[in-house]
Amino acid sequence: MAVQKQKEKTAEDVFAEFGVGTGDVAMRKFIRGQRRLNKRFYKTLEAILDHLKKGQKVPDQALLKAEKLNEGVPGDGPGCGK
Repeated sequence: MAVQKQKEKTAEDVFAEFGVGTGDVAMRKFIRGQRRLNKRFYKTLEAILDHLKKGQKVPDQALLKAEKLNEGVPGDGPGCGK
């Protein structure tokens, strides 16, 4: 069974979900910045995990668990540009 990839939410989708209007410039900047940070964290963790898995003959359970945790936003997040 193939895993269906979710559509990445746009900034506008997130603003709508949080009820942030077009006039709330500060909150929009904050949300955009947080989404960029989250994306960088996920990509960094992904790169570290990929590097640590290289050359392993037997999968390390701790790395597999960390990889699974990094697959998505914990909880019911509005989307972080993953």
